[in-house]
Amino acid sequence: MGIKFSAVLDLKISDGTGQLHVADDKKINVKGADWAVFCLAASSSFDGHSLRAFPTAFPLEAFSLTSKT
Repeated sequence: MGIKFSAVLDLKISDGTGQLHVADDKKINVKGADWAVFCLAASSSFDGHSLRAFPTAFPLEAFSLTSKT
């Protein structure tokens, strides 16, 4: 079964003329923005001596909590 890992990356850029481009499926390029903020949430299925089935739920929950503020 093994331990599962999950990560969710969110990028916020300033309103206006900012543009986001992804190159070669591994590079993120932001142009013309006043600011950019990366938010990374990560989780694993390891929980002491037991394994959680879906570690992705925890990073997604973290983003839903932070987007309300």
